Amino acid sequence: MAKIIRIWDGTQWQEVGTALPNALTIDGTQTLTNKTINLSSNTISGTLAEFNTALSGADFASIAGSETLTNKTISLGSNTVSGTIAQFNTALSDANFSTTLDDEDIKIMTYMGAF
Repeated sequence: MAKIIRIWDGTQWQEVGTALPNALTIDGTQTLTNKTINLSSNTISGTLAEFNTALSGADFASIAGSETLTNKTISLGSNTVSGTIAQFNTALSDANFSTTLDDEDIKIMTYMGAF
């Protein structure tokens, strides 16, 4: 059953048409399909868990969280990786960090306070 839409013109109600049965409302809930949201002019808010639920095929990683990333490459030319020798040794799978340096490099790093 279609609802009649009326507006108050200051003196009386004026009929302007009928509401469509699938019309969107500000307070209502309705599923939209095949729609696009322009993120440069609209805002979407939610939690990381809500976005991960909505995202299909992958998960978001947070800046302050502790997510495991696999199959990623870090460009050391434009990024900084920091940690202790023990942490690097734990992270390396094929070698020990200190054995990848020659003796002269280790002496220089020791002199500079790196060890």
